[in-house]
Amino acid sequence: MTNDEMTNEGMTKSQSTNPQPANLVIGHSPLVISHWSLVILTLTSFALRLYALGRAELWFDEALSANISALGWGGIIAHLRSQPFEHPPLYFLALYPWQQVAGRSEFALRFFSVFWGVLSVPLFYVLVRRLTGARLGLLAALLATASPFLVAYSREARMYSLLPFLALLALLAFRRALEQEERPRWWLAYGLLLAVGVTTHYFFAFLWAATAAYLLLMRPRRPGWAWGGAVHLLALLAGVAWFALSPGLRASLWRLVQGEAAFGLAYKLNKIIPTLILGEVSGGVVPTVAQVLALGGWLLVLAGAWWSLREGLLPVETWRLLGLILVAPLLLALLLPYGVLGRHLGYLLAVMIPFLALALSRRGAVWRAASALLLLLIAAYALPLHLTRTNGDTGQALAYIDRRGQPGDLLIVTQPGQEPLMDYYNRRGWPVRYLPEAGRALDAETVDRTLSDLARSHDRLWLGPIGAWTADPDHLVEQWLAAHAFQAFQTWFPASGSAALYLTPVDDLTAVAVEQPTWGGLIRLEQLQTGPLQVAPGEALPLRFIWRAGLDLDRRYAVHLRLVDDLGQVWAERRSEPCSGWCPTDGWRAGQLREDRHALWVPPGTPPGRYRLRLEWTPLEGGPPLPPEQAGGGAGSGDLVEIAVLPPPPGAGVPADLPHPLTATFGEAVRLRGYDLRPAELRPGETLHLELHWQAGDAPQEADALLIELAKFETWPTTPWGRFATRAGEQAAG
Repeated sequence: MTNDEMTNEGMTKSQSTNPQPANLVIGHSPLVISHWSLVILTLTSFALRLYALGRAELWFDEALSANISALGWGGIIAHLRSQPFEHPPLYFLALYPWQQVAGRSEFALRFFSVFWGVLSVPLFYVLVRRLTGARLGLLAALLATASPFLVAYSREARMYSLLPFLALLALLAFRRALEQEERPRWWLAYGLLLAVGVTTHYFFAFLWAATAAYLLLMRPRRPGWAWGGAVHLLALLAGVAWFALSPGLRASLWRLVQGEAAFGLAYKLNKIIPTLILGEVSGGVVPTVAQVLALGGWLLVLAGAWWSLREGLLPVETWRLLGLILVAPLLLALLLPYGVLGRHLGYLLAVMIPFLALALSRRGAVWRAASALLLLLIAAYALPLHLTRTNGDTGQALAYIDRRGQPGDLLIVTQPGQEPLMDYYNRRGWPVRYLPEAGRALDAETVDRTLSDLARSHDRLWLGPIGAWTADPDHLVEQWLAAHAFQAFQTWFPASGSAALYLTPVDDLTAVAVEQPTWGGLIRLEQLQTGPLQVAPGEALPLRFIWRAGLDLDRRYAVHLRLVDDLGQVWAERRSEPCSGWCPTDGWRAGQLREDRHALWVPPGTPPGRYRLRLEWTPLEGGPPLPPEQAGGGAGSGDLVEIAVLPPPPGAGVPADLPHPLTATFGEAVRLRGYDLRPAELRPGETLHLELHWQAGDAPQEADALLIELAKFETWPTTPWGRFATRAGEQAAG
């Protein structure tokens, strides 16, 4: 009998003596049932990973993937070889041609990861079926389908869904190589998969360490050991060669030796242990409920490992191999002086999920029910977080700037680390200035010098997109702009990001004659300076106010500017605290003067004509405005000056930022191009505000009236009417 035959016979006998879960047979063969079940699970995993795939914006790392992979094959390798703490190139090299075919949208970039994540599901079935049987193979495929980690990272434009896929293939190849030790093809296949894995992510080398340790400790005198040793040695030499050719990798190692990227044990455990069970559910401290669920998940993994050894569900050598693959990378990750994260070790799911399936196979109805309930709680807690994650709003902010920006605008971003996201979403190529500059501290003198230079060369500056994190924690840039420029508007986005437009300092402001009105006896307007009192739609009018406090103020008030016509219709408005919030009124003292700058932006589509600038002071927390008073006493209107809105230039197109854009043609006379409706839900007695945006057609003509009807598309049955309730109705009789 040959050595191969002895090995195969030993594996067969070992497996035949292990108790195997019986396959169900209901009218069809178990094989047919398993295959159809696997198809259903694979399709389910595809649907789950595809759900709202392109809805969330890219986050920082995904933007890096998009930008690096767009460099082309030569550029990718040159960049990754030269930069410290970068990843190996294979994922980016593969993503480059994918972008050429599928595009660079969020959906297209993430779909590349979906592909590998879905393929992992049938691979889990194949692996566990060969280890224990078809029924547990299907259970493993089910666990992989709903694994929060696998779902989360199959929906990211990163390499992390590829790592479990490669690990499963590598583990299958390694086991086949052990079964057919004297045939080198499976060792070569394993070596190739190992190379693909390490060139996808450096920490895949921990799998190399685990299998090398297995060969050294378990099988040093077997016939095929030489082939296995040669493959591992060749992989090591290839890694050394890549290290020698990569100055960025060498710089990373040197900085690790110096302790630059070292993290404590508690940090690593917090980033690794919960993530492998739940995916990354928090960027900071992991919530207590997540820690409890993650601990329960790990206890199930360990229970599966213990149960499979105790009951002999796996051959002893296979159990040792899986145990080494689970333990060795975890130990190396904790010992390495670097911030290893859970997503870097996602290939451990290739072992964790089989152990989870074995844990669920343990006899006892109570045990199985409790284990299944725990896994359901894990999925119910983590999956909604991953499927509804928003990441950020850099893209929304830049799309907003795209609609309202003008040639010559400059964007100031106080988050230099946001550059990858800006590079991806800045599709109109706006010039961007990052503050602070690399290697320089941000102080008041630097801000004044830099922004003064920028204000001389640009008429309009955008501050943002900026988010909750900023490299300007004292808001020096924003305070300088509030003191020297004129804020037209500041818009906030769902993830707490914002973008604000400022008109740069204007030298030709002139004083406007006002009668020093007072509001509520508390605040008096001493002086108003403006530019020319005429403005075109889509432009802003700079306004410089000098206020005097009549008394010590203990409440915060906001300046409410409105552009109104003769009918009292408001066409433009701005509401902001004085100095864009940097000189709140609750700190004003009697007799104190305050300079306050605003810019009133006139929306595109505002009809040309004469308007009045009306000003109110309103409590910030809500409530009635302060009553305006004339200088000599008596009630005032709050109207300050008259402003002329100019006609739009000839050939002006439809504004890009119309609310609810559409095209509805009314003959050849006029087209409806957009509308805004406030509120969306109306109660009896409330006022409906409807804003319509019209465009002249090919043959404009005079219209007598505009008829607007509120149509009701369903009846109101009498069943829910309360006693003595009244309802209005209209019927047509013929």
